Amino acid sequence: MWCDRGFTGNIALKPLRQAKQLATYLKLVLNRTLMSRIGAVLASGAFAALKDRMDPRKHNGGVFLGLNGVWSRPRRHGCVGFATAIDVAIEMVRNDLVNKIKTDVLSMAKQRRRKRNSMRRSMIMVLVQPAAAGDDQ
Repeated sequence: MWCDRGFTGNIALKPLRQAKQLATYLKLVLNRTLMSRIGAVLASGAFAALKDRMDPRKHNGGVFLGLNGVWSRPRRHGCVGFATAIDVAIEMVRNDLVNKIKTDVLSMAKQRRRKRNSMRRSMIMVLVQPAAAGDDQ
């Protein structure tokens, strides 16, 4: 299989560049006036949490959902990514994510069956309806 890594790499880098540009604009705006600086100090905890949440060393992996369990796999080796992957897996188990997904999928399947059956009944009623009096056929 042929893959243009340059093109794929450019697509992957676009959001990174936009995030860096956003951070630059945010710093400029938050340093403009005294009130914006005070606001930045008050929001510093939220900014730190956002930075931590977007740290690719921590949140760079994949989640595999099986029929009966979860597996969180860090993409890179290292203590931070591995520990985060374990935390993610624990959180998914604690929140019963697999059963919630099963319930949602079953619910969607039931809704789809009901809709399909309703459409079939409507089509049968149209096909079976007697001709109105006075219709020449």
